[in-house]
Amino acid sequence: MQQPLVEPLPMGTGRTRVAPLLRTVPEAARMLSVSVRTVWRLVDDGTLPVAHIRGSARISDQAIRDFAARASRWHRRPVRRAAG
Repeated sequence: MQQPLVEPLPMGTGRTRVAPLLRTVPEAARMLSVSVRTVWRLVDDGTLPVAHIRGSARISDQAIRDFAARASRWHRRPVRRAAG
């Protein structure tokens, strides 16, 4: 399920805020449950696309989702059935 582009602010404000479209490398690492160094390795080898904005690296939510989907397909193993 995709994260909404608009998130409600705390109760009582009656306003919304726009969710970020780009994430920092540490944010991407938290989303993927990997280390910051692992994200940099994925960026360096071209597996995870990155945008540089004024010298700051940012990764799109869509790129993170696409990578996670590809990674889950790479590591699927057949289920072994118990002998019976």
